[in-house]
Amino acid sequence: MPQYLVTINMDNTTSVATYPTVDEHPDADDRVKGGVNPFEWTDYQHPPTDSSYAWALTRANLRWNKVFEEMCKAGTYQHYDEFAAGMEISDHQPNLVKFEVKWKIDPLPVYQYYMETANGNLTGHDGNPINTAERAIKQMVTDGICAGGTTGLTRFARVHNHQRWNDETENVTIMQPDLPSKVFQDITVEEVPETYQIG
Repeated sequence: MPQYLVTINMDNTTSVATYPTVDEHPDADDRVKGGVNPFEWTDYQHPPTDSSYAWALTRANLRWNKVFEEMCKAGTYQHYDEFAAGMEISDHQPNLVKFEVKWKIDPLPVYQYYMETANGNLTGHDGNPINTAERAIKQMVTDGICAGGTTGLTRFARVHNHQRWNDETENVTIMQPDLPSKVFQDITVEEVPETYQIG
């Protein structure tokens, strides 16, 4: 089966959607901040320096997890080579995330079956049919990033307490950073040479 490279553009100077940050959008609802991030603070040089950064990072991690929950709807898969740019320390928010993904079988018919069962149609967030694997992946990634919609999705998750220098389990709520129709346009998917095998 083909292998795909997924790129999520969250650079607010070039993206269609807006991905609110702690520093640039102080008046935005905290539940929409953080973007999506495959890395935790332990992957960086130091933990978040303030609770607002810590909560934004946890929300970004939750959205990352939701992306892959969505991809389960297309069958068994594996993902590789996560990359995030624009985040040199854990207080920062990525402006670009990339990863590669591969399914054991063609993900398109499996996901189309799910869409028809759940939604009654095959319409993507841009108003056009989900008729290729690339568009199916874009739809799933969008749904993961926009988990919670405008009302919120709450999960237990670890949030770093910078005063106690440890992580604590909290109820964390995420909402979509912007309209799914806009987020959809910030995601590109392309087939790439196969470098991994799913056993």
